[in-house]
Amino acid sequence: MNSMRFAVQDKCGASSRNSAGRLRHAIMSIQHTARNGKTYFLHVMAGKRGKAKYHFSTRPDGALVESVPAGFEIYENVHSQVFLRRATPRLITDAELEALKQTAIQHATYTAMLRFVLADQEGRLFLAERFCFRGAVDDWIDIGGPPQELPRVIGKFMKHLGRDSFFELF
Repeated sequence: MNSMRFAVQDKCGASSRNSAGRLRHAIMSIQHTARNGKTYFLHVMAGKRGKAKYHFSTRPDGALVESVPAGFEIYENVHSQVFLRRATPRLITDAELEALKQTAIQHATYTAMLRFVLADQEGRLFLAERFCFRGAVDDWIDIGGPPQELPRVIGKFMKHLGRDSFFELF
């Protein structure tokens, strides 16, 4: 998620502050809020050969950048670290991607693997069943023993969803 913030900078890139010590807002700078909630600001500095060198920092002071340089994009890795990297070439257009998403939504399916069946309506007791994929069976099989209250049945069987132990329940 990219958002813009304004900060006044002098020619040297230093931010000006008002009498309360807060940054005054006037020039747009690039900031990115990572998935962990931290806000990063894009800075620029001179590299060894005089070329611009960009980096992100959580500190809003220093030489801030007004726009992402051409040919670059903001990238966040799985550890919520934010980088400026060269833009990767896209194989499909935005319109093609949108068409794919719409088709996937229309045709999306899932397979139910576990269900809870109300066995005693007055006592509110439930049985747990799982879908069996054994050749000719292809049907729901009881895996829970006697009917029990729903919280007990859920606690006993939900922990197996998405694990190999699920297929050992019968």
